[in-house]
Amino acid sequence: MILLHSLGGVRPVHEFALRTIDAGAGTASELGRRLSVSKQAAATTIAALQQLGYVIREVDPDDARRKRVQVTPRGHEMI
Repeated sequence: MILLHSLGGVRPVHEFALRTIDAGAGTASELGRRLSVSKQAAATTIAALQQLGYVIREVDPDDARRKRVQVTPRGHEMI
């Protein structure tokens, strides 16, 4: 419990998701597939990670409908 508090509310699933994003799961759909969860669950996890400053979302230059996710330096520190 102290560990989670010291990491600002980060849950084990967040670290697993960060590692998966860092390994190439650059969209909510891809993260959902790799984690075997729905796209909506993956998007919720990404939103939490973004709020904590561990990931950023940017518009994909090849498809404006898609948002690419990348781990931030702060996210790499957490991993």
